[in-house]
Amino acid sequence: MLLPTLSMILRMAVKAAGLSRWGADDTTIVLAYCVTLGFISADMLWESYGLGKDLWTLSSDQITSFFQDFYILQCLYNCVITLVKTSILFMFLRIFPDQKFRLVVWATQIFNLTVGVIFLLISLFQCRPINLAWRFWTGENDGQCISIGHVGMVQGTIYVLMDVWMLILPATQVWGLNMKRRKKFAVMFMFSLGLFLTVVSIIRIVTIKDLSKYPLNPTVAIIPAGIWTNIEVYVAVFTANIPNIRQFIWGFIIRRSEKEGITETEPEASHEKSPRRPPKTLTMELNETMDQTP
Repeated sequence: MLLPTLSMILRMAVKAAGLSRWGADDTTIVLAYCVTLGFISADMLWESYGLGKDLWTLSSDQITSFFQDFYILQCLYNCVITLVKTSILFMFLRIFPDQKFRLVVWATQIFNLTVGVIFLLISLFQCRPINLAWRFWTGENDGQCISIGHVGMVQGTIYVLMDVWMLILPATQVWGLNMKRRKKFAVMFMFSLGLFLTVVSIIRIVTIKDLSKYPLNPTVAIIPAGIWTNIEVYVAVFTANIPNIRQFIWGFIIRRSEKEGITETEPEASHEKSPRRPPKTLTMELNETMDQTP
């Protein structure tokens, strides 16, 4: 939880310092972080309900609570990932002004939200009646449930494809800009850090697939999938904050070091009061470059 929390603190510091304006991307990532806190709380309770212990060593109440908490975690996971992708897409809309590109981003945003709502509804109504999602193990209730493992694999595959697509989107804009190649590579590297999220998502899909190998002891078998789901949530929030972390490093560390160096080398008499220019944000740099592009 340290990684997403630290990245959120740095993001808020950038906003408080006026290095970047508040936008829809900030609102949605704050919502994602709040849901992440709920996800972590539910995950901690999951351990007290028997996660990692053999199913046959748990009481009936523990087993029911275990699957009930699992049901909640599925819904919260879906909300976090959807909100994070929403925030990143809003960031693209904030940074890149090309109208055709913006139409593509808006189409991606609609697809993202549609997929998010669909899978949230599937998670909520995976069983009929709903409480069969955590009472199925008793064999006392009539009804039916869909295979949540298969749903998780389909959902994970769609999210991985979306991650790859969302890496391609900024690349189509940055590479054609009128800026030095070194800066292009720096910006592309910043966006490409999202590849780590894609790798984590793929590993998570594999662990979900492996769940079917141990159907009689799910409280133990689910541990790898649970670990990689947690990692995916943490990395997702962190990835959405990477541009603001860059702004923090540039505005608070690099620029401050440069100013201190100037102060030490220049005589005091030569100092005149003049308005200080704030450090350029990524948005300003990219937009200025686009204005210069023929």
